[in-house]
Amino acid sequence: MLGIGGGVVIVPALIGLLDGTLPPLQVTAVAVATSLASIVFISLSAALAQARSGQVDWLIARRWVLGLILGGLIAGPIAVALPLTIFRSCIGAFLLFVSFV
Repeated sequence: MLGIGGGVVIVPALIGLLDGTLPPLQVTAVAVATSLASIVFISLSAALAQARSGQVDWLIARRWVLGLILGGLIAGPIAVALPLTIFRSCIGAFLLFVSFV
């Protein structure tokens, strides 16, 4: 619905809505996970449509896939290990960066 802007809106909104209902670290993790889970099917559908229409440069896709998989596997345990203030600060810094890009 909103693309990258959807996560920028949904994560802080979910943190605000869930605050007080779960332990603080779980609130942030659930907000991020919910946002990511909600885009899986939309992203998969869009990727398949782009591939079917010949809009995918498979050479670039092959070059990126290993790094993307490794980054995803490494980022999860790092995010869980971070203290809450640092985790939320990283989210805030990313949102600030995205707002200028």
